[in-house]
Amino acid sequence: MKPSRIATILLGILLVNAAAILFFRYFITIDGPMHVLHASLQKAPWPSPEHAAHGFTYYCGMRSLGDAITAVLLLFLEPQHAHDVFATLVSSAVVIAAVAFLRAQGTRVGIPILWLVPVMFNTLFILGLFHFLLGVAISLGSVAWWKWHAEKPRIRWFGLLVGMALAWFTHRGAPALLCLFMFPTYLFELRQERRTAFLTDPRERNKWLASGAVILLIGAFQLHRVLEIINVPIPTSLPPFTRTFLLKTLFIFDQTKEKWLILGIGLLLLISIATGIWARWRLGRKLVWHDVLIILFLVLFAITWLTNSPHGRRLIVSDRVHWLALVVLVLWLIAIADNARGIAARIIGGAAICALPLQVIRLTQAERSFSTLEPSHMLTMEACAALEPNSIVLSVMAGSDRMQQHIQAYVATKHNGILVAPTEFLLSYGPYARTKKTDWLRFSRDPNWLLRHWREGIPPEVDQVLFIGQGIDQKVSKHPWPTLLGERFQPSFENEFARIYTAVRDTSISTSR
Repeated sequence: MKPSRIATILLGILLVNAAAILFFRYFITIDGPMHVLHASLQKAPWPSPEHAAHGFTYYCGMRSLGDAITAVLLLFLEPQHAHDVFATLVSSAVVIAAVAFLRAQGTRVGIPILWLVPVMFNTLFILGLFHFLLGVAISLGSVAWWKWHAEKPRIRWFGLLVGMALAWFTHRGAPALLCLFMFPTYLFELRQERRTAFLTDPRERNKWLASGAVILLIGAFQLHRVLEIINVPIPTSLPPFTRTFLLKTLFIFDQTKEKWLILGIGLLLLISIATGIWARWRLGRKLVWHDVLIILFLVLFAITWLTNSPHGRRLIVSDRVHWLALVVLVLWLIAIADNARGIAARIIGGAAICALPLQVIRLTQAERSFSTLEPSHMLTMEACAALEPNSIVLSVMAGSDRMQQHIQAYVATKHNGILVAPTEFLLSYGPYARTKKTDWLRFSRDPNWLLRHWREGIPPEVDQVLFIGQGIDQKVSKHPWPTLLGERFQPSFENEFARIYTAVRDTSISTSR
C-alpha cells in the first residue's frame, strides 16, 4: 500500500476518534453548556458587560473565537447539538494541528501517530475546556505555518501574527502557549542558521536577534498577564508520583472501573518511552529537532508542579498543563520513531496499535455512562417547554451529579424569558477598582444581597421556580424553601426530574390589566 494512502487511513482513524461523541446516544460536558449559553448571550440587548440575569453571572461582554463558532452553530442546531458539534470541531482541530506540527518538522505520518488517539479523549474534554483546547490547536498550527514557510519571511511572519491574534481572541493562555511552542523552535532554527550566515552576515544576525526578542517579549507579557490572574503559590512539596500520575488526565468517569484500561495504556506507553530513549541514545550527540519537545516536556512538567496548589487545582491549571505535557511526550515518541525507524519504530507503532482496543473500550464505557443521563436531559427540556413565555424563572438544582451541574444552562438558552439562580448576587465596584486595570478585578460579590431580599420571600418579580434534579422532595422540604414558597407558589408542572412552582396571581389585578 502506498505511504500516502496509509497516511490518509491513519488520519481518518484520528478524526473518527475525535468525532466519536457524535455517535453517542447522549453527550454532555461539565462547562460545555455554559459555553453554549455564553455564545447565545452575545446578541443580548443589555449594555452591561457582565449580565447576571440568566443566573450564572457570565461575562457576556468578552467574545472569543469559540463563541463566534458556537453562535453560528446555534443558528442551525439545538443547543445540545451545537455543543456536540463544537466539541467535535475542537477535538478535530487539535488532531489536525498536531499532525500539521509534525509534518512541518519533517516527520512522516506513520503508525506511531496512533498514539494521539487515547490522549484526545481526556479529562479536559469532559470538563468542557473547549476554548483552551482550541488555543492549543491554534498554537500548534501557528508553529506549523512558521516552519512550512521558512523560505518566505513575509508570509511566515504574517501567518504567525494572524495566529497570535487568533490565540489572543481564543483563550487568555493561548498566546503564552504559542510562545512556549515557538521559542524553542526558533532557537533550534537559530542554531542551524548559525552554521551559515549568522556569524558572517550582520543583517542576518540582527534579523534573528530582533525576531527572538519580539517572540520573547510577547511571551513574557502574556505569561505575566496569565500569572497575574492565576496567582498560585508555589507548593512546598512535589505532587504524589503514583502509577497513574502521568495519565491522570485520561480518566473520565469512574477511576475504579477505568483504572485497568489506563494502566494498560500506561504500560504500552512506558514500553514506547523506553524504546524512544534507547533510539535517541543510538543517535548519539547529534542535536535533532525533536529534542526541543523533551525540553518542552520538562518545562511543562515543572509548571505542573508549580501550579499543584489548592488554588491552582481549583482553576484546573495543573490538569491543563499535565495533559499538554502528555501530548508533547506523545509527539516526541512519534518523531523519534520516524527518525530512528527500524525496530524502534515497529515497537512504538505496535504499542500504539495495541492501545486502540483499549481506547475502543474506553469510548464504549463512556457512551454507556453518558446514555444514562439522557432521560434526565429530556425531562429537563420538557420542563423548559412548560415554562410560561417571557417569564422570570428562579432555577434551583436539587441534584449533586457533577456532569449535570450546568444543565440549567440549556434551559437558560432555550427559554425566551429570564432565568436566575439562588446564587445570584449583585456586582459592585470595590475600592481597588481605580488601581487595577484587569477587568475581572473591577467587580466584587455582595454575599448579603440575596439574604436581604429573601427576608421577605422570593422577590415579587419572579413568576416561577424551577427545581431540577433527583432530590426535589428533599430540597423543597428543607429550609428555606417551605418559607420562601409559602402559599404564593403552587406546583404547576412535574415529572421525574423537574418540578415547576408558579406564582398565584391576584385575579383582580390580572382582570384590571
